[in-house]
Amino acid sequence: TGVVIDVIAEIPSWPGRDLLEGGDKKRYFGIKTDRGVMELECRNETEHRLWIDGIARILSQARCQRTAK
Repeated sequence: TGVVIDVIAEIPSWPGRDLLEGGDKKRYFGIKTDRGVMELECRNETEHRLWIDGIARILSQARCQRTAK
């Protein structure tokens, strides 16, 4: 684990994942940390949007708190 720096909303699918059942619906994103990028897979667009929006909201709140100090 590491310190989360940013969220990368769109990353390419992992090779061959589109060949699996439901692979055409899967979406991918990354979490950029001080140790690199962690890639994650979502089952569909809705799940993808929930994760991206949630992580972005938390990062925004953390930045506001840091600025206020």
